[in-house]
Parts: sequence; structure tokens; C-alpha cells
Amino acid sequence: MIAMVYFVIAFVAFGFWLVQLIDLLMRDEAEFESHTHKLTWFVALFTGHLVGAIWYFCWKKRAVADRAPKAEG
Repeated sequence: MIAMVYFVIAFVAFGFWLVQLIDLLMRDEAEFESHTHKLTWFVALFTGHLVGAIWYFCWKKRAVADRAPKAEG
């Protein structure tokens, strides 16, 4: 039973990592500070596995929020 729980957690973690890797590869280089910035994120994702994916997810979320128009009021 415990082995099945570990398998499910590993499967979800791998899925999250894969989604972040595909997102990175599909993004246009114009969304990054430089062409090496995208390469750096690729290396971080590929070598950092789940930690790199979580780090990229947080960076992406912040970058999208910074590009969003600010509400004036």
C-alpha cells in the first residue's frame, strides 16, 4: 500500500516536471531577458528535477504577474 502511494507521488511529480519542461520549451525567447536565460532555465529544470520545476513555476507566475496591466483606482 505504501509503495502505491510513493508511486502516485512520483508519477505526479514527474508529470509536473514534464509540464514545466514543455512550457519552457514552447515559450518564445522574447519572454526571457536574454537567449541564455532560457538555456539557464533548461539546465535548472533538467538538473534540478522537481526543485527546478517548482522554482521555474514560481518564476513564471511572478513574471506573468509583472507583465499584467496594473489596475488603477
